[in-house]
Amino acid sequence: MPDPSGNGWTEYRKLVISSLEANQKRLASIERRLRVIENDITALKIKVYIGVAALSTAVSITASLLVGILK
Repeated sequence: MPDPSGNGWTEYRKLVISSLEANQKRLASIERRLRVIENDITALKIKVYIGVAALSTAVSITASLLVGILK
C-alpha cells in the first residue's frame, strides 16, 4: 500500500523492522556462542582444580614421606 502522506515512513518502517530482525538473529547467535564458551571455561576450570588437587596431594605425600625418612 502506498504511503498516503508521501513522506516514505512506510518504507523506512519496513527497513527498520528488517534491521531489527537481522540484529535479533545475530544477537541470538552470539548468545548461543557465548553459552558454549562459558561451558568450555567452566569445564577447563574444573580440570584445573582437579589437576591442582592431584598435584598438591602428590606433593604433600612426597613431603610426608621425606620427613618420615629423614627423621
